Amino acid sequence: MPTERFNWQRKEWPSFTFARGALKDELAAFARSFRAAKATLREPQDPLVVARALADGAVATSDIEGVKVDAAVVMSSICRALGVSGIPLSAARDAASEGAARMVLAVREAWNAPLYAARYADLFSGRARTVVLRMFEDGEAGAKAGLSAAKWTRMAKVSKPTATRDLAELAKTGAIVPEGTGPQTRYRLNHPAFEPDREPIEPINDGINDGINAALLRLVRNHPGRGVPFFLSSIKASRATVERAVRALVRAGRIEHRGSRKTGGYYATPTSMP
Repeated sequence: MPTERFNWQRKEWPSFTFARGALKDELAAFARSFRAAKATLREPQDPLVVARALADGAVATSDIEGVKVDAAVVMSSICRALGVSGIPLSAARDAASEGAARMVLAVREAWNAPLYAARYADLFSGRARTVVLRMFEDGEAGAKAGLSAAKWTRMAKVSKPTATRDLAELAKTGAIVPEGTGPQTRYRLNHPAFEPDREPIEPINDGINDGINAALLRLVRNHPGRGVPFFLSSIKASRATVERAVRALVRAGRIEHRGSRKTGGYYATPTSMP
């Protein structure tokens, strides 16, 4: 009889029970570790470490499904997608391995969609579900962009009065949160992952506010010649947030872009070097 490694391998799955009290110490330890991990993730992450973590996850998930993949091909696929250098890339091709890499990259971009949808699934009408889940197709930046009556009208293909009523009804459930008043009212998804960025982006002062600007400047100093895709693999922020920080640093004269638009990258200016 095969050894049970996962909960779903138990014969009573998914209707098994467990004593929550017996896990009290383990849950408390996990909570402490999770808080520490969140604090660490506020700092720029080494892109190579991020790529390795994603590759490990892809290999482990494939193993759970009973699919054998080539770890080197998985790692190479992820590094190419994220623009990460520093390791020899595999020239081998393997559909299963490349598929596993695409899977974890997709999950990294859109993991909030199923969590959010599961939380509010019973509150969504068919139209609301279509609109909200469509927002996640553009990744975290799409979800953070929020909703307006005009946007709802385009996405749901309804009249503006209907869109306004839909949004008002959905706001009553707590699934979305209104911000602003009148015609300028926008709605954000009511989930911690989509709260507005609170770190100051502009203006930049001589010391540079501690936050996304400082994190990005350190990244440019340490990895000259890289672009936004590389920054996104290292900084826990949306594309829109990173691009705003890049523009702010350029305007402040702290970084500059060299080379062509497609192949060039960003470099710290002499006045920004420590």
